[in-house]
Amino acid sequence: MKDIKGMKKGLLAFLAAFMLTGIATGCSDNDTDAEDPETEETEEDSEE
Repeated sequence: MKDIKGMKKGLLAFLAAFMLTGIATGCSDNDTDAEDPETEETEEDSEE
């Protein structure tokens, strides 16, 4: 019975760390669209 409780605590800690990592990644300020303006120009030129 103690093994199951230990496993549950370990799983809970892992899931909490995983969720915090996901939140930190989602809240990061990486805007890849602003870094490469040439891509947008290339796409617009190819449509014409």
